[in-house]
Order: sequence, then structure tokens, then C-alpha cells
Amino acid sequence: MRRLSILAGCLLVVVTAGADRALADVSISVDKATQRMSVSVDGQERHSWPVSTGLARYDTPTGSYIPFRLEKDHFSKEWDDAPMPHSIFFTSRGHAIHGSDATQRLGSPASHGCIRLSRENAAILFDLVKEQGLEKTKVVVSGEHATVAASKKDRVQTAERKPVARKRDQVQTAARNPVPVADKKAPVRAAERELRKRTITALRTSRGQGWAGEPRRRVVVQSQYQYPQPQAFWFPFSYGAPN
Repeated sequence: MRRLSILAGCLLVVVTAGADRALADVSISVDKATQRMSVSVDGQERHSWPVSTGLARYDTPTGSYIPFRLEKDHFSKEWDDAPMPHSIFFTSRGHAIHGSDATQRLGSPASHGCIRLSRENAAILFDLVKEQGLEKTKVVVSGEHATVAASKKDRVQTAERKPVARKRDQVQTAARNPVPVADKKAPVRAAERELRKRTITALRTSRGQGWAGEPRRRVVVQSQYQYPQPQAFWFPFSYGAPN
């Protein structure tokens, strides 16, 4: 009797464990604001992974869903046969959780509406949902669409695409576009130009070549040397000479 009771107890434990395992609920929560996924089984969190939800124009819909289809090797018919490994479809419009090779974008919006994971994490989630069953799985998408700050790797790649000008290039640019400096001799040069202009005007006026069609004027120069006036000359042999 004692052996029978022990055996019955073991069978009860096995049956209870199997029932608990069959009743296990899988909750997949996705926060678009933080771009992270939390996976819980019977209320106990098992995984927390970075994801990529849809871009602004392809925003992932929010709400609570029951997934209805699993496809281990799927290719997108809408987006040029893009690979979607370990897909878990949760909307009738084709939104799915699947693996992606664009791991550098995880943690920020990057997809056309699906929820991207790394291939490794997508395989783990796919096996968990397949084991527990689609009817025991719930997908909850929440949060507002937000652009998460780029990672350090993304910032480095951006800097590589937009290189900073070298010191030599900056010097050459400065030489081509010199900064204007105040000319201290400018007033003196202006005064010299004005003086030359007045001198040329005076010379042209004296020569009868006035500005803007001014009629020529004859300038009479009088000499300072005075010639002596002619005097009467007496000739002794001329007639009419004085007596």
C-alpha cells in the first residue's frame, strides 16, 4: 500500500506539472517609445530584447493581439522578397514579429511596420510560442512612436559619411575667401584721388577742354616784358628839319 501511495503521488505531481505547463501563458509586450520587448511566461519575465518597430510613415499599430500563424522561413511578397525568419504573425494586415540582419538598427524605429528582432532572439521566441501554443500567447504593442537617440556606432557611421574638413582644406578655403580687413590708408588714398581730379580739371580748363562739353575758352597770356615806344629820329639832311 505504501508503494502504491508513493507511486500515486509521483503520478499526481507529473500530471500537475504537465497541466501547469499546458496552461502557461506567454505575454509579449512591445513598447514603441523605448523600442524594447519584454517576454513573460505565467507572469515571470524571461527575456528583454531591443527591437525595431515601424518608421513614422509605417508605424506599427498599437493594441492587444493573439498571434494566428507561425512561419519559420518567410519572405515578404510586398517588400522584394525580404527575408523574415521565424515570423509570428499577429495582424490580418501582415504585421509580424521576425528576425532581421539589421541588428545595428535595433533600438530605434526602422521597419515597414513589423517588429524586428535579431535572428537569435527571434528563434528563441518562435520556439517558445510554438511550444506553448498560439492560443496561449498574447502580443501587446503600446507607446507612442518616438525617435530614439542613435547609438554610438550609428553616430560614428554618420560622422564617416560626413567627414570633417581637414586643416589644410580650411586654410585653402580661408585663402580663397579672405576676411576683409579695415584699410587704414583708405582716407589718404581718397584724398590723393580727389587732388589728382582737381588738378586734371584745372589743366583741362586752361587748355580749353572743359568737362561735359564746356565751350573752349581762349586764354590770352600777357608777357611781363614791356617793349620801348618808338621815338622821333632827327636826320640833318632831311627837308623840313628845324632851323
